[in-house]
Amino acid sequence: MGKMFLAFADCSSSNKNVIKKIGNIEFFNLAKINQNDFLRLMNSKFKFPNKKLIKNFPNSPDYKLFTDLYKCSAWGMMVPHNHRESFGSIYIPRMITHLYTAKPLICTFSVTVAGPWIMTRKLAIDQRAQFHSEDKSLMSKRFLKFYKEIYPVIQGTNWNADEVTQWDNERWRVHLALVFFDQLFEYYNKKPVTTWPKECSEIVTLIETIFSVHKSDYGQTLMMQRVEVLLGDFYGKAFKDVKQDLKDLFDYRNKFIHGKYFLTLKKKVTTYPDNSNMAQLPSVDMRLLFSLELIVRDLMVAYLYLLKYFHHKSNRGNIMLSRVILEAVMDIQLREKIQFRVNRILRLTHRER
Repeated sequence: MGKMFLAFADCSSSNKNVIKKIGNIEFFNLAKINQNDFLRLMNSKFKFPNKKLIKNFPNSPDYKLFTDLYKCSAWGMMVPHNHRESFGSIYIPRMITHLYTAKPLICTFSVTVAGPWIMTRKLAIDQRAQFHSEDKSLMSKRFLKFYKEIYPVIQGTNWNADEVTQWDNERWRVHLALVFFDQLFEYYNKKPVTTWPKECSEIVTLIETIFSVHKSDYGQTLMMQRVEVLLGDFYGKAFKDVKQDLKDLFDYRNKFIHGKYFLTLKKKVTTYPDNSNMAQLPSVDMRLLFSLELIVRDLMVAYLYLLKYFHHKSNRGNIMLSRVILEAVMDIQLREKIQFRVNRILRLTHRER
């Protein structure tokens, strides 16, 4: 197993030291180390095969951009990572941080044995202001354990042209679900009325992707039963709110598809109190989307962990997890086994207090 360094845009780091090590993950406070010392430190960590990399880097086309990004990066972490996919791919480590924190942390640059890699070409002025020392949610043994549990399942799900033709249905399902999940972060802190239907529709698509057993296996009732198998016990009494949110989600999605959503928006339009001739933008249920983002995160974490467990335990080879979840709707004993393992992995995720 190799390693990879990822730097993140943030306001500041909560790490009081230059480096804090938890297990085999190291957290860096980049404000406490200048850029040149950082590059020398990376060279000592990775033992760059290109002996002239540090010396020649200032002459590379990306050096100025790297310098600008380093100033915007408050902290970073060195994580275990297999470079089998590609030297610069941050797909797996970045996805695991998303699954753990439910926040789209902005990776500015990474470092591998091949040297520094630019991950963000353009950083908006307000992007760092979205975060506040987010490393504090990751600097824990819980994240270390979560990383170890989820990494093996995500490995090999990124698109590689020489491997895709060998994928089974389950690998395709996981790949597409993770793509949809990753795309949801495009809407984080950006939820205008115009993209609200699109985000709702993509959440429904993600849910149906991981739960559908056959081509006509979809719809509100069927999906809700399977969500309850995974999350019902963990959420407890609060699951009634989850059910209501999912019902609202599917109802809205049906309105989008059948063209009635414009009527919903028309009814929500009001005028300004001091000017009855001027219309205000219609309001939509933003709370619903924020709630659903967390629910979808929990579903993805639960599904990935169960896939690892059932694939490991099964003597039947490539097991279809969605079919197992379907069986657990009626099989109480199987459902209890599933919920025991789901509760175990979800307790490791970071949850806002």
